[in-house]
Amino acid sequence: MTRAQRQSLIHEGSGTVMSAYVEIVFDNTDRRIQVDQNEVVIRRTVGLKKDDYSLNFKSATRSDVMNLLENAGFSKSNPYYIVPQGRITSLTNAKDSERLKLLKEVAGARVFEQKLKDSIKEMNASQVKREKIDETLVFIEKRLEDLNAEKNELKKYEKLANRKKTLEYNLFDKELTNVDEQIDTIDMLSTSVSQKFQRYSQELDKNEASVKELNETLTNLKNTKKMVILEKQGIESDIKETIKNISQLELVANESKVSMKDSTGQVTSNKKKLDKLRKIIKEKSARKDQIQPELLQIRIEEQQTKIKLNELKKVQTFILSKQSNFSHFKTKEERDSWLNNQIAKCNKDTEQNTETLLDLKKELSLKKKELTTITDKLSYLEKTSIKNSEESLNEADYALSLIKTESRNLMDERKSLWREQTKLRNLQSTIEDNVTASQQKVAQTMDRSLAIGLASVKRIANRLGLKGVYGTLGELIEVSHKYRVAAEVVGGNSLFHVVVDNDKTASIIMEELIREKAGRVTFMPLNRLASKEITYPNSNECIPLIKKIDFEDALLPAVKQVFGRTVVVLNLEKGVELAAQYSIDAITLDGDKCNKKGVFTGGSRDFRSSRIGTLKDLRQAKNELEETESKIDELDEKLTTKETIINDLNLKVSQMHKEYEAKAHSHQDLKKEVDDLKNKKLSMQKHLEKIQQEITSNEESIESITKELDRYAHELQSIFVQVLTEDEIRKLEQLSSEIPLHELSLTKIVTKLSDLELQFNKLKSELEMKLLPTLKSLENTVNHNSAQQKDSHLSDAVQHIKETKESLHLLEQKQKDLFSRLESYDYDILNKEQELENINNEQRLLVNKLKSFMESSEKKLSRKMLLVNRRDQINKSIRDLGALPEEAFTEYKEYNSSELIGLLNKVNQGLKQFSHINKKAWDQHNSFAKKRDELVQRKEELDSAKDSIEDLIQVSEQRKDEAILNTFKKLSDAFAQVFEQLVPNGMARLVLEKRESIQGKERPQSNKLDSSDNFENDGDDQTDIETYSGVSISVSFNSKGDEQQRIEQLSGGQKSLCAIALIFAIQKCDPAPFYLFDEVDANLDTQYRTSVARLINRLSRENAQFICTTFRPEMIQVADKFYGVMFSNKVSEVSEINRNEAMNFIEDQQRV
Repeated sequence: MTRAQRQSLIHEGSGTVMSAYVEIVFDNTDRRIQVDQNEVVIRRTVGLKKDDYSLNFKSATRSDVMNLLENAGFSKSNPYYIVPQGRITSLTNAKDSERLKLLKEVAGARVFEQKLKDSIKEMNASQVKREKIDETLVFIEKRLEDLNAEKNELKKYEKLANRKKTLEYNLFDKELTNVDEQIDTIDMLSTSVSQKFQRYSQELDKNEASVKELNETLTNLKNTKKMVILEKQGIESDIKETIKNISQLELVANESKVSMKDSTGQVTSNKKKLDKLRKIIKEKSARKDQIQPELLQIRIEEQQTKIKLNELKKVQTFILSKQSNFSHFKTKEERDSWLNNQIAKCNKDTEQNTETLLDLKKELSLKKKELTTITDKLSYLEKTSIKNSEESLNEADYALSLIKTESRNLMDERKSLWREQTKLRNLQSTIEDNVTASQQKVAQTMDRSLAIGLASVKRIANRLGLKGVYGTLGELIEVSHKYRVAAEVVGGNSLFHVVVDNDKTASIIMEELIREKAGRVTFMPLNRLASKEITYPNSNECIPLIKKIDFEDALLPAVKQVFGRTVVVLNLEKGVELAAQYSIDAITLDGDKCNKKGVFTGGSRDFRSSRIGTLKDLRQAKNELEETESKIDELDEKLTTKETIINDLNLKVSQMHKEYEAKAHSHQDLKKEVDDLKNKKLSMQKHLEKIQQEITSNEESIESITKELDRYAHELQSIFVQVLTEDEIRKLEQLSSEIPLHELSLTKIVTKLSDLELQFNKLKSELEMKLLPTLKSLENTVNHNSAQQKDSHLSDAVQHIKETKESLHLLEQKQKDLFSRLESYDYDILNKEQELENINNEQRLLVNKLKSFMESSEKKLSRKMLLVNRRDQINKSIRDLGALPEEAFTEYKEYNSSELIGLLNKVNQGLKQFSHINKKAWDQHNSFAKKRDELVQRKEELDSAKDSIEDLIQVSEQRKDEAILNTFKKLSDAFAQVFEQLVPNGMARLVLEKRESIQGKERPQSNKLDSSDNFENDGDDQTDIETYSGVSISVSFNSKGDEQQRIEQLSGGQKSLCAIALIFAIQKCDPAPFYLFDEVDANLDTQYRTSVARLINRLSRENAQFICTTFRPEMIQVADKFYGVMFSNKVSEVSEINRNEAMNFIEDQQRV
């Protein structure tokens, strides 16, 4: 399919869908499909470019799926186990030839035809090969004739060539003897030079060791000096900082002293002012207290005078009103009515004043209680709270001073730890440089991949937290200098093998190394090392090497694996003897080895760079680094602890300072509260006085109203007259004279009262607004200055200065010690450098001597190398001559080189006539003869294969015809049986129709063949399937005896029934596990639909599954399960339904 066709198949409409799939689930409980699962899911995914298949959700090819289905019974030759719409119609309208083609498919004729095609193709290919073989054989025969002539010339050439090789061998042999003599002479001279060179080299090595030792000593001295300088710089910095701190502390102490002195003078002055102020306040208070009783007395007199005056005025007013009322009242009733109104008004005023008086007395009682409470609280605060607050404030100040002192001491300790940490970190840096240098030296003794691998092992072990990685074997052993050469020779590269606790640890690290591609390493798992017990010789002339190696007991298997079989001997002769007797290895102190197989001695060894020594230096440097890092970690922990303590103390200081401030603030709040209470008490007293005045005023008002009521009541009882009585007139005159006198007296009293109030208020204001606040301020100042005098800040500062000076003295003492140490180190360094310079001068002289020896040796060595190369060339030339005749070793022994060269030239002249000889004539002749024999044999094989293929073609054609005719018989019988089941009263049969030409020539008596005829070939009759033109159908629906009709004569429904019968017949001949029918009963009437449904039901009981789509009720009545396909919202949905729902659905469709 094209991309557009695939897109159309997948999805039509808006949007883009890239793929779709179809999935079939098979019940495989009977294991019909060759998959060991109860369900088999086959999915085909249709994409825009190709199709993908999966089997049980695993990817599979199309051929895998097809083969699996073929094995399960889904034959490609039977396309009728799936019958789509239109297949019945196409089969109904099929021609006889098309039914014959169908018969061939069912019979599997395609397989035979394919085999025939393959056989013919193979036979044609064999014919082509046979023709090529004939052409090649002709060429080979001609070539063999030419090669026979070339062989005779080759025999003459080989005779001269053998003589030439003999002469060349004798020339090479004489030259080789001369070269060997010259090489021996050079070796003798080199031995003498080598002895001298060895002696000078030993002296040079000795000096090198001394230089190395001196360099190490100088390095240690310089590192120590560097650390001392750093320590000295730190101490100098501390001294400067300490001096600075002392200066600051002294400045603070001096300021405190000045402040204390000024404060003392100020206190004295303030005390004098305070005494003076108290005296003034006392005088003012006395004057105030003196005025206050007089003021109260005058106020009482004023009040009494006012009352008296008011009473007189009221009486006067009453008489005058009475006099004026005479003009208003004409009768007694009018007067009485007015009097009653006045009495009622006075009663009302009396009630109101009485209520007000009660409220004022009640308020007065409450305010007195409140004043009592304030007085008690004020007394408690002044006597208890203020005193406790001052004591608590002083205690907090003392505790704060103590904890500050402790914090300063801890900070000094922390500074000491910092200096020690700096010293250790400098030492760590130096040791790390030594470790790096040692690692570089170790890396120089191994290849790069091993060095990378060892570094990766350490990194991986640290990352994974593996505890069983001990390190390389060379790091884990200790060997004395005497036996170090022997141990290095025996250990070899095994010194770099990594020792681990078990093979699991080794496997983990190896997997990581492979995954990261991080170098190459050999592991020695201790749990897998099992060395055999070795019996050592009991002799004083040897000692087991393992006894001279120190190691931990846990490492015994690894050490024994490498060094267990070796003993150290004095000489090789004894070693050879012991090796042969005890089957062990022996080694001398110089590194010469021997075992039972032989002796291994000599070679070049650089004794200045020892692997074990380098590994030992590396191990020592690492141990020193670990110890230093451990000390640094301990210091870090101490510093962390100290920091925590200091932080806690600082936090505590902050908290205590906050508490001190809170207590000071609380103390001030208490003082403020006392002042507020005093002010409140004073305000309360004023308020009480005011209330008392109001009470007195109300009482007087009530008394006045009462008297007025009496007058109104008395008048009410009196006789109504139009004029005043004589008593009233006399009283009115008396009042007129008394009222002015009382008013004058009141004026004098008010004037005197105003003067006294002015004096009293002035004194009170001066006391409250000026003198008392000033007194309070002075008292606070005096008290504050007194508390400062009691404060211990100055003494703390003095103590701190003393401690700091002691610390400065210690630092200066350390500085002097460091100066003396630096002078000592400078002296030692100068001596060592001078000694090193002397050794270096000796080294230069030795190097010059060695250089001259090396130049001489190089010349001899170059000459020797040239001779050795020439010897190798001669030997190679002799080997290149190949096999020599026997006369080569005896015939020309007496000839000299010149004579041999003359003979060789003659032979070369003779060989020139054979310059164009074919030197491979013998080989080529044998090769062509062998190839000729092979081609003849191949030709015979092809002829035999051709005969076999022709026989196969004939048998295949015969079997194809037999298979088709046998299938026809089975199909015809099955068709008759199925038709009889569908139409019990009828009958049907299949007929093979012969071609017209065959009918007229060979069998005029019959032009067709059905299942009742005999298909056996008797030898005379022709049974070739090509003689038949098609397959026709003959049926009778009414009875078995009526004349049968051809299918073309039937109605549409009858044709469909015949087609269905043919399909069931095919399925009976080639059964499948399940069948899919799409509306096969669409063109049938009710009777035949019922028959088809019953037949399907019966066949489904015979281990086959039928899936049918239909719009007819007959199929529904015999089915087992029902699924409805509904289309809604542009989507098709499939859901399981019951039989009734299916019948209703069919009926609805039929009504529509």
